Amino acid sequence: MQLTKHHGWGNDFLVTFMAEVPPGSSDLARQVCDRHRGIGADGLILGLPGTASDATAATFVLINADGSRAEVSGNGLRCFGQALALRDLVTGPATFDVGTAAGVRRISIEPTDDPTRVDAAVECGGAAPPRQVKKLFPAEYTLWPFDQRDQKIIFASAERYCHAV
Repeated sequence: MQLTKHHGWGNDFLVTFMAEVPPGSSDLARQVCDRHRGIGADGLILGLPGTASDATAATFVLINADGSRAEVSGNGLRCFGQALALRDLVTGPATFDVGTAAGVRRISIEPTDDPTRVDAAVECGGAAPPRQVKKLFPAEYTLWPFDQRDQKIIFASAERYCHAV
């Protein structure tokens, strides 16, 4: 198994490509993502073939460092786009669709002058308006509003998760 490590906006992921999700993939993710005894990463991304029915270039499967499955991660998708480009599975500049557990997502890649770097942008869908934060976070949550330039941003923390909404 060949793993590559990618960084996207403060997250790091290990990426590998295979035909299907192997048995024991949660255990594998826990082992390789361990920052003391493994390579260390926030998650393991499995790149699978795309599907004709969705007209996707590839399928994105994210297994978190604790072995749990995630539906999607914007930073993970950016890293996945870079991995696809660096393996010449897509050539840029390009925009293509990727299958995820949360549905089809679009990735745009742009080569740079640095052969080890590919800029990637991801369409992950719109965020819910602030009044719907409680619906998104049914557990106890805390809101931290602040102004960033011309935009008001609200961070919501539910249990151990923190997301900008």
